[in-house]
Amino acid sequence: MIEFQQTLDKGEAEAIALAKELNADLVLMDEAKGRVFAQQQNVTVLGLLGVLRIAKDQGRIDHIKILMDRLQDEANFRISSQLYHQILLDANE
Repeated sequence: MIEFQQTLDKGEAEAIALAKELNADLVLMDEAKGRVFAQQQNVTVLGLLGVLRIAKDQGRIDHIKILMDRLQDEANFRISSQLYHQILLDANE
């Protein structure tokens, strides 16, 4: 765990350590540094936008754009314009 704590905040470090300990299929994480480190540790990572994409693919939500806009406006969630447009393109929106 010490190696994790030197580069990540405590929550990210513990999430990755637990995922490895449990041999989890994936870990939910949006912070870039944590995602990179998790992938270096062979832990599959999925972020909130990936969850939204899966929800749309499964018919659980109708539109991703509205939710991404709300995340940006109301929760100060940062999405690069390139990623924003790519997700909309992938989701046929």
